[in-house]
Amino acid sequence: MQLGDTFERYSVLNKLGQGGGSAVYRVRHTTLGTEHALKVLGTPHPEERARLLREGQIQASLSHPNLVPVTDVLEQEGQLALLMEYVPGPTLAQLLKQARLDPAELQRILLQVLAGLAHAHAHGLIHRDVKPRNLLLVDGAWKLADFGLAHVLSEQADTRIIGTPRYMAPEHFAGAWRDHGPWTDLYSLGCLSWHMVCGVPPFSAAKTPGTLREACL
Repeated sequence: MQLGDTFERYSVLNKLGQGGGSAVYRVRHTTLGTEHALKVLGTPHPEERARLLREGQIQASLSHPNLVPVTDVLEQEGQLALLMEYVPGPTLAQLLKQARLDPAELQRILLQVLAGLAHAHAHGLIHRDVKPRNLLLVDGAWKLADFGLAHVLSEQADTRIIGTPRYMAPEHFAGAWRDHGPWTDLYSLGCLSWHMVCGVPPFSAAKTPGTLREACL
């Protein structure tokens, strides 16, 4: 989609990012003038549609100031999309590229992320993809976004190795879902903390095999 295109009642303002088969756009309601983020699925594949719908259901079930909410599911000409709160950012990833964070700011970020995760965990959900790019700043508050890899603890999980290797807990690599729980997110948060303190992630390899080798040294 391009500037000026419409998706149902929303006009596209600009593209915010792309990844994992979906693109995210900043959009404006054509009548109300309110701005939102729209995550549009790029494929009609039934499995991907089901995964996006599940992501929307998970995020919509949560209500917390440190989590980005999903407010609606939209469809146009067979193309599925999630409507979310628009958070202008920046992301934590962008800030970490600019400068090292001072201890007070680091503590504030961690406490807010922990609060959001605690709410998700209390509702039986683990995020599985806690990383700098998924943390957004708005009006002084840090919000955790993208529940595309989230897992409901009461449901059976698959054994695929999914996530961002530099921040993934060891059980991710092993596919040992019986060992997954809130501690899985806390491990990722530990890797995130390392990155904030040291300026680089704890593991340098960008792909799974290399990170696994480093983690086992």
